[in-house]
Amino acid sequence: MGNKIAELKQGSKKKEGLRYSNLCIHLDLGLPEGFKIPKFDHFNGLGDPRAYLRAYCDQLVRSGGNEALLMRLFSRSLSGTAMEWFISQDISRWKTWEEMTSSFMERFRSNVENVLDRFSLEKICRKLTETYREYASRWRDEATRVIPPMTEPEHVAAFIRNNTEATNNVMSCYETIKNDDEQSKDQEEEIAESEGSIDVDEEYENRPTPNL
Repeated sequence: MGNKIAELKQGSKKKEGLRYSNLCIHLDLGLPEGFKIPKFDHFNGLGDPRAYLRAYCDQLVRSGGNEALLMRLFSRSLSGTAMEWFISQDISRWKTWEEMTSSFMERFRSNVENVLDRFSLEKICRKLTETYREYASRWRDEATRVIPPMTEPEHVAAFIRNNTEATNNVMSCYETIKNDDEQSKDQEEEIAESEGSIDVDEEYENRPTPNL
């Protein structure tokens, strides 16, 4: 009997979690007259969360500081890991904008604390399961997180300087292709010369004998 009651309570909780009132913030909030929802820059869980919040508020500057509206539209600017985090939260516990953003910062603050510098790139090594292309792609993704930001030429120079093995592998492939092309060209020239020699010999043998 006790197990049956527990199951019923558990089922009731699941249903409560799927109610419209449990899925949305400030249900009764109406948009201000003439207000148009902007096209948000999405935060996918990467990058500086504080910088994102600042950009988000700038995009809603016409809201007049309406915190309820900021909370209502917040999920529209999230994607990927950030959206998964938001969906997993009990939004009823957030009564104010500050409470919601504090939870948000608590979750994604490590993005800033773990920011890479140029010396950190030297520790990024190729995994045994990675191809050189996959490794280069991962290395580049990490390099874009370096503070202060690096230019494209600096990315290339750093990759070559810190990854001799990968660079040598690429150069080895290049030299192999180059040598194959040269050998193929030499063979074509030899064949052409051989065919030219045969044509000359046949022309000499088939020429008419002069009448003496």
